[in-house]
Amino acid sequence: MKELEAAQLEKQAEETRLAHEAKMRAEAAEAAAAERARRRAERGDDDDDEEEEDQSEYVMFKIRGKDTADQKIRAKKTTTVASIINHYKRLRELDPETVVKLEFDDEAIDPSKMLGETEIEDDDMLTARIG
Repeated sequence: MKELEAAQLEKQAEETRLAHEAKMRAEAAEAAAAERARRRAERGDDDDDEEEEDQSEYVMFKIRGKDTADQKIRAKKTTTVASIINHYKRLRELDPETVVKLEFDDEAIDPSKMLGETEIEDDDMLTARIG
């Protein structure tokens, strides 16, 4: 019983650590975006550039699962892979406890990373491995 409790506490600690790391990366990305906006404002760049940059903050890709239709996803580059996995579970109506791993070019993607920290680009195809 104590081993189970210890394992649960360890899992919670790891989830907390991963969430904290993701939050820190997101805050850093927001700060960088704010700095770019400040510099743009100083230079007097027009709104067309801002709209173009807004588009570049997103990645559009597909997730292919076994025996399922491809799922089209559009997400910010600051979105964690874990969030994408959770979204995929909801789209597929999978149990939240179901283990899903995403792969790109036959390599597992670290769920704690943000999309912008991966090699995923527009129109790429990811593979979902369930179980």
